[in-house]
Amino acid sequence: PRTRLDALENYVRGLLATSPEAREKFFVQALKLEPQYSQAAYQYGRLLTEKPDEEAAAPVLEKVKAGDTHYLEARFLLG
Repeated sequence: PRTRLDALENYVRGLLATSPEAREKFFVQALKLEPQYSQAAYQYGRLLTEKPDEEAAAPVLEKVKAGDTHYLEARFLLG
């Protein structure tokens, strides 16, 4: 399945953003446009693990698919 172009654009903008708030905004938008976007889920979940409320990261990190390059790291962060 192909990823929507606007979701991919928001994902790349999130990777290039310098502030955590901007990164979060772009990753959330990418996931709104493409809820099963594994790479955006990983990056957003990783950002959430750095916040005081780490439990919010679990549902997001669970969206990372087994074939994704960040799958093992996402599983580690879930632990």
